[in-house]
Amino acid sequence: MDKVTRTEEKRYLIFIASLAVLITLLHFLVFANYSPLIVFEELYYVPLLLGALWFGLRGALLTYVLVSLLYLPFFFGGWSTSSLAVAD
Repeated sequence: MDKVTRTEEKRYLIFIASLAVLITLLHFLVFANYSPLIVFEELYYVPLLLGALWFGLRGALLTYVLVSLLYLPFFFGGWSTSSLAVAD
């Protein structure tokens, strides 16, 4: 790999990680207001697809691990029985 390719690769990695963190932050802000979260849950597919397109299977798996770690607080956090939460 030449230097330009490595620089672009770093930019792609930073972009994917930043996008996943941004989606998680938006998810946290909306989670506090009990708004429907299905949109933010589906947005996690965007970094996964970008990781797969730009870096192949290895990128998809690494992005999957990152997104899974970022989503853990929602999985183990506040379970609710409100009608909006049950519908979501």
